Amino acid sequence: MRNWFFIALGLVMLFNSCVKKRDPEPTGEAFVRFVNAANTASNQEIYLNGALVKAGSLPYKGFTPYISYTSGFNYFAFANLGTQTANSAIEFGSKIGSKTTVFHIVTLSKLFALDPISDDTDLPANGKFKVRFLHLNHHVNKSMKVTVAGGHDLVTELKFRFTSDYYELD
Repeated sequence: MRNWFFIALGLVMLFNSCVKKRDPEPTGEAFVRFVNAANTASNQEIYLNGALVKAGSLPYKGFTPYISYTSGFNYFAFANLGTQTANSAIEFGSKIGSKTTVFHIVTLSKLFALDPISDDTDLPANGKFKVRFLHLNHHVNKSMKVTVAGGHDLVTELKFRFTSDYYELD
């Protein structure tokens, strides 16, 4: 019985000595832009980690250019103009050099929410353009289908709050 105790104690000491402290994640510049896609929202102000980054108003269908910020976990929020009270917010983790678009939307239950979506900014092949589709229409609970002229289905099922892949088209 005593031997088991010493074996267990030895194993605990062995595992404790092998556990290393994680190095902190490196941080650097990342980019984000904001879109007010909530058709029932008033003009919005945008906050990043509690600091106002878009003074003035961002109306429905309005968007910002890419804004530089420090990668890692950050807190994004939209607030009605002049209120400083978030009506939608999200904590979002990003990598160095990433580009993200944060959409202020209305959910199916008619609440405000933020949906961050990573952007692919690589150039398409010569003579092509890139497109992707987002389903943000809170009036349509069903999946959507995207059909190219001529009858070819490009996207067969796009659910609410989801994004299609990027497609390169002529």
